[in-house]
Amino acid sequence: MRKITKWILAILGVVTVIVIILGTAGYAYISRTLPRDNGIAHISGLGEDIRIVRDQESVPHIIGQSIIDVVAAQGYVHAQDRLWQMETLRMAGQGRLSEMFGEKTVGTDIYLRTLNLASHSRESYKLLKPQTRELLQAYARGINAYLNRDTRLYEPPLGSEFMILNHSPETWEPWQSLLSLKVMALTLGGNMSSEIKRLALASKGFSANEIDDLVSYNIGDNPPPLPDLRKIYGFRQSGKLTSNDFKNEPATGIAGKVAGKNYFDLVWSTGITASNNWVVSGSRTKSGKVLLANDPHLGLTAPSIWYLSHLSWVNEGQKHNIIGASLPSIPLILLGRNDNVAWGFTTSNLDSQDIYIEQINPENDNEYLTDEGWKKFDTREEIIKVSGLPDIKHVVRLTRHGPILPDGFRNIKKYLPVNHVASLKWLALSNEDTSIDAMTRIADAKNVDGFIDATKSMLSPMQSIVVGDSDGNIGIIAPARVAIRSPDNKIMGRAPVPGWLPKYEWQGFLEFDQLPRYKNPVSGILYSANSNFTKKTYHQHITWDWAEDYRRQRIKKLIADSQSPHDMASMMAGHRDDFSPALVEFRNEVIDRLQAGVSVNRNIITAIKNWDGRMTRDDNIPLIMMAWFKTLSENLLKDDLGDEYSLFARGNISVILDILRSGGSRDWCDDQNRKGRQSCSRIVFESFKGSLAKLRKDFGDDWKSWRWGQAHIAYGEHRPFANVPPLDKLYNVEVESAGGPYTLLRGQTNFGKKNPFYNRHSSSYRAIYDFADLDNSRYIQTTGQSGNFLSPFYSNFAQRWADGEYIKISSDAEVYEKDAVGVWKAKRKPGGKN
Repeated sequence: MRKITKWILAILGVVTVIVIILGTAGYAYISRTLPRDNGIAHISGLGEDIRIVRDQESVPHIIGQSIIDVVAAQGYVHAQDRLWQMETLRMAGQGRLSEMFGEKTVGTDIYLRTLNLASHSRESYKLLKPQTRELLQAYARGINAYLNRDTRLYEPPLGSEFMILNHSPETWEPWQSLLSLKVMALTLGGNMSSEIKRLALASKGFSANEIDDLVSYNIGDNPPPLPDLRKIYGFRQSGKLTSNDFKNEPATGIAGKVAGKNYFDLVWSTGITASNNWVVSGSRTKSGKVLLANDPHLGLTAPSIWYLSHLSWVNEGQKHNIIGASLPSIPLILLGRNDNVAWGFTTSNLDSQDIYIEQINPENDNEYLTDEGWKKFDTREEIIKVSGLPDIKHVVRLTRHGPILPDGFRNIKKYLPVNHVASLKWLALSNEDTSIDAMTRIADAKNVDGFIDATKSMLSPMQSIVVGDSDGNIGIIAPARVAIRSPDNKIMGRAPVPGWLPKYEWQGFLEFDQLPRYKNPVSGILYSANSNFTKKTYHQHITWDWAEDYRRQRIKKLIADSQSPHDMASMMAGHRDDFSPALVEFRNEVIDRLQAGVSVNRNIITAIKNWDGRMTRDDNIPLIMMAWFKTLSENLLKDDLGDEYSLFARGNISVILDILRSGGSRDWCDDQNRKGRQSCSRIVFESFKGSLAKLRKDFGDDWKSWRWGQAHIAYGEHRPFANVPPLDKLYNVEVESAGGPYTLLRGQTNFGKKNPFYNRHSSSYRAIYDFADLDNSRYIQTTGQSGNFLSPFYSNFAQRWADGEYIKISSDAEVYEKDAVGVWKAKRKPGGKN
């Protein structure tokens, strides 16, 4: 028996040694995917050698004699650090994710193939200015030089994600950079979600006023009254929809004589659009020079969507610098500064998408109704390749408005009666999108006027851009192609519309001079935060679905209304501001509604009353208030909305406050599933008790030990390994964070998710540009520069980002070469092509 035991132990020992050896060898092999600190890159077509210095933060400083050469080297550097991010972005844009990820992404691919972003990008590329095409070609040469490089001994040619998924990237083509911009436009196009919400509510029989209760407007926007969508869509007031319930609104022409059934739609983007920016003139600063701050809010990812860079080249004997945040897959700098101008973006929430309900001919399902009669669908066949499974054939139907949305997209078929489908008209679905032309002109802009003029070619997505220059000018411009809607169209982009009625057709587009823009105001400050920044004298329609106004009002108080001159410290304080005016309003409202004598923990109530409104990581009250808000939202709305509550599960505090204050157009507080009537005060109390019980279950019995930061984890999710244990622990970047949905230090939660208080959508990049000394400007993004989880630069920014810290990126070689982590040279590849 002892011998057997000895043999077993010996075998286990050998197996353990083998496992350790194999593990060590595997780690050593994967670690070779990290780029060397120093090296030479060979790129075809270079005119002169390029010097690439990675400073102590691994920010590349790419120095050359021409912008074309510098951009080629930028392509190489982007691929070296972020190739997987670039690959998933272009595969998504082409609707080819299932080639990598299998059947789970087939629905996404069908939707993206329906939009046909790749074809629109190819056609738009042909219309770009020659200089822009030359830049995109150079950038592609740099990427392909990396893909085709000579590797070291035992160096894998691709990163760990490629190896795990057994995927190899194709040659990069210049038009694919345009495709990446299209995907970003899709991410930022949120007005479809509001259309879908209104449609869903109408399908349940809600009146226009009840819909306004739940999809509300900001004070002062004053849209025209929303028509009764039930009548337009033919929905019964009971909300029970059948194929015979859909009525046609009277139509003109042949369409008016055709009997049929009617419908309405649904399409969705994230529905989350948020960012802050402001620019302050020298008259309001200590230095007498312009200060500009920007923090665009996007979904948190690992690695960060942004890659910090410094590009430098010579033009006509003069050195040019451009520094800031680049988007790997696109050349140059998207957000940043050059030697004369700085700029920052926020999403404008432009109403750029309309969903049309198309009626199908009951006698010929290849036709749909127009004001001129039945018209045949155009069709396009798409073949979707799926890893491990047979190819899938999908036929896309096309109308005069745009493509028919897939039945499975966001459960759209659920809202459609028989013989109706939904088409999408969207400004970004254009073969003439030359938005990227603006980037080449912005790089060389000399002043605010030159910058604004450079934006003329921007089509989509609309951004509210603040800009300042070294001469002391400040401005704001929201450039894009903006649709004009008929005065007879009372829906005005808020909900889907019948596709056969002429009054719902677009009437053209605004001229560039009609777009909202302001320069050098007397106040000395311009700002936006996704809500309405236009003056009362501006009457062109942008949207009725602006973001809630809390952040813009907070910027007004801290920056615009401040009596003290501003400096770098006050700009940073704005970025770090964790005060939540919305949650303070909510606190005051619900505390007042707690009836005297009810059984509650008075110590908790006292702490809530004394709370200063700041959502700091170490405080417990923000967690209690957010849990109360979550539970109250569910108790107020779930019984009325049923399954459609999922469309509102992220939470909207303005809606809840309006219901508590004014009651709304129906008795939202009364629970339809319970006997007797429940008052709002009763629901508030029950929600408080319920939220505390859930917090005790999740965080322990001692309420004093609860911490907001423990629940409010900034969740930088890796795609696709965020949901693949144990890989998620290696690839995700997670850190405790302060702030919340309604603070300038934004941290958007989603009550419909497994971890409802996680920070999922936040400041993806923060920058402050100081025209007293542009090299004193500050920058930070959410993770780190590298996309390789083994790199020390994969997540080295994360804690500093959460702590509200920044780095500097100098244009002075003496500064950035000091403590540099490495130097690469890019040389012309002799002969051949990359």
